[in-house]
Amino acid sequence: MSDARETAEESFEALYLLEVALHPGEIGRPLYTLVLMNEDARQGKDRPLTDEEGYIVWFADPRDAARALALGDEGIRRHAPPPSEVAESYDFATMFWMLIHEAEDDGWSIGTLNLLLDLVEATEFPYPPEYQRRLFSLADHLTFSRDLGGLLDAGEGMRAPVMDAVTWAIGAVAIKSRLLPPG
Repeated sequence: MSDARETAEESFEALYLLEVALHPGEIGRPLYTLVLMNEDARQGKDRPLTDEEGYIVWFADPRDAARALALGDEGIRRHAPPPSEVAESYDFATMFWMLIHEAEDDGWSIGTLNLLLDLVEATEFPYPPEYQRRLFSLADHLTFSRDLGGLLDAGEGMRAPVMDAVTWAIGAVAIKSRLLPPG
């Protein structure tokens, strides 16, 4: 009789500690969250740590990751202990600046945008259709090209409408977030 583990597909599911900057440069401190990447139960999708009420959990000190993890569901808690090292840093302020001013992306904006899309999905708020179209179009474009100007400056220009969509997305995430009090 064969072992069920032999026939199961290999899992790439893993928990990561992420740092997110909301302000440019040295203004403000970054926030941290845990994200379960390649979740098996969601066909390889990523999802951030949420509490029992569905709020995305953020914390100001990466040493609070274990306390934050305790607020998550069993699917995330089973990855305890949480990582102690930041796996990736994301910068929403720089992404804003690049979308407003730049013609070329340096390649990291797609990761920041994909994180933002994962965070919005976790809120369970429905996208306004036009914002969803613009954000997904931008993500698709950045996946294959670093030419921001070619997309955002074409025709009537999409910079302002894309910024409206990004602003809505960050607002949706902010509304459905909670900051873990210092321990």
